[in-house]
Amino acid sequence: PAFVVNYGGAGRLRYLKTAITLRVKTGGGSKGMMHVRHHLPYIRHTLVMLMSQQTDEDMSSMEGRELLRQSALEAVRQALREQEGEENIIDLLFDSFIIQR
Repeated sequence: PAFVVNYGGAGRLRYLKTAITLRVKTGGGSKGMMHVRHHLPYIRHTLVMLMSQQTDEDMSSMEGRELLRQSALEAVRQALREQEGEENIIDLLFDSFIIQR
């Protein structure tokens, strides 16, 4: 399901709605995808916490959104390394990215 989070700190509430796709390494069966499915609640929590820390300036530029994508990718990889001792994630992609200020 899509993520809907508020971000930007104090003041007027701002919302981000985004859908994310993870690209998982092929080979070795479906082990990587099984790890993602098994730890999906933890991965989603990690991503919600990361996205809610963003500022309006971060979300306003393509560079800021790309940094968020890279940070989210690393956060997912780190979560899987913590839980499984390995990560099989190739990339993280935003399928949609809608902000409301």
